[in-house]
Amino acid sequence: NKRAKKDFSAEDWNEIRDAGLSDAESCLALWQKLSAQWPEEERRISRHTRLIGRRGIPVDLHATETGLETLRGIMDDREKKLPWSGKWIEQGYKTPTARKFFDPACEAAGVTIPVSVNVKDAGFNLWLSKYQDKVPWVRAMSEWRKANVAYKRLQTLRARVRENGTISTELLYYGATTGRFAGTAGFNLQNQNKDDVFGVDMRGCLMAWPG
Repeated sequence: NKRAKKDFSAEDWNEIRDAGLSDAESCLALWQKLSAQWPEEERRISRHTRLIGRRGIPVDLHATETGLETLRGIMDDREKKLPWSGKWIEQGYKTPTARKFFDPACEAAGVTIPVSVNVKDAGFNLWLSKYQDKVPWVRAMSEWRKANVAYKRLQTLRARVRENGTISTELLYYGATTGRFAGTAGFNLQNQNKDDVFGVDMRGCLMAWPG
């Protein structure tokens, strides 16, 4: 949320401030009550994780920019193959994958409308194997969606690059119920694609420090 203090009424701002103060007081109370039970070894792990995060990881800006250009090209190409190309923009939609356009296009092609359009759904894949010759644009829509996910991740990566060419590695040293490391802050370095996406290697945009 990018709203600032000036965007709120005095009453609403005081309510937000009081909620934040209450949270801070609760956190302090928990720390005072339980911190003595935090093992020294885990304190060191936590401290080391934060230090690594601040140091960050170097980013290959050329690979990142090239990847963004490639994925944008894929998205533009696939969008042009949709029967409703351009119409979704005219009607104020953020993406061309809305069912508002998909369902009528299926009806126009004389095929049944699938319950799901998720490529991981077995029912959708059976439907696609049956009707793909009548609706070849469905493949284009799925590929647009796949490229868009990768494009947004690369955009986030690019936006977080600091002046020294690195990004901070936001990690929780004790995450989930298992106590494992867990990504946070909107960009999970532990959940990047292992395989390339239309030739774009997401992990290849990250580099090791020299030496």
